[in-house]
Amino acid sequence: MIRYVVKRLLIMIPILLGISFIVLILIDLAPGDVARTVAGVEAEDWEVEQVREQLHLNDPLIVRYGRFIWNAVHGTFGTSFINKKDVMHDMMSRFPYTVLLATLSVTIAVFIGIPIGVYSSTNQYTWKDNLAIFLALFCVSMPPFWFALLLVQLFAVKLGWVPSAGVASWKSWFLPTFSLAVAYAASIARQMRSNMLEVIRQDYIVTSRAKGLHEGTVLFRHALKNALIPVIQTVGGLYSMALGGALIAETIFSMPGLGSYSLTALTNRDYPAIQGSVLFLSTVSCTMILLIDIVFAFVDPRIRSQYARTRKKAGKGAAKRGKAEA
Repeated sequence: MIRYVVKRLLIMIPILLGISFIVLILIDLAPGDVARTVAGVEAEDWEVEQVREQLHLNDPLIVRYGRFIWNAVHGTFGTSFINKKDVMHDMMSRFPYTVLLATLSVTIAVFIGIPIGVYSSTNQYTWKDNLAIFLALFCVSMPPFWFALLLVQLFAVKLGWVPSAGVASWKSWFLPTFSLAVAYAASIARQMRSNMLEVIRQDYIVTSRAKGLHEGTVLFRHALKNALIPVIQTVGGLYSMALGGALIAETIFSMPGLGSYSLTALTNRDYPAIQGSVLFLSTVSCTMILLIDIVFAFVDPRIRSQYARTRKKAGKGAAKRGKAEA
């Protein structure tokens, strides 16, 4: 297991380097001039050129990339071109809002999606199953920004139950959390239904029913436990998606999270803020995927036995080499 973790951590290094380099190329090719934005629309050409020199924008692309990576290794992403603040400090002050939004939305999605998936699988080919499938497909296909705007129009404008923006109270989290949780719950429900249909056809489930066990005991004590194993990876992927996909919700609901910070940086072509936020979110997403894989390995006995066999083979190989050398 330790070898697996170290291997995955080493694989993350070229992935993150490639992501950061591609991001720098894309923002460098994008139309617009960040020096003009910083200097002002009415600035003279010599003032714009002076700003460009101060921001090192005339340096070759590889030099700017190397400077960014050097700063990132030392725990900083530089200073923002726009507000002149440390990018890492800005991101750390906003990141808790994004983490809370992602955690709440995925948690709600789990509590909604798993029961729906189990209920749908136990009523296969009935109108209940068809209704659940239809709602899941509808929620997955629905554009998140459109659904968020509908929630604002209904619950904030017409009914006035919750605020339409900000994070002033706990009620402010209802709309952004629910707007993300619906699509995630639909994905979990579809995955859960598929897993349950596969598990309840296994021989040990048939044997449990033949022994006269209660249907609830068969489903929730035997079938559900094994059907939940693949859902762990689905939930982990959704959580990583929520960290990066919170941009829409944070923008619509005016939340001071990392998503809205990244969008503002993109609008202003703030190179350090764009590169820093993308690299930071990529690192967090890769780390989350690694943690989910580790949890999955501990939960699934088949993977544990596979690692055990690998260790035994490695031990036998080392013993044979030791005997040969002796």
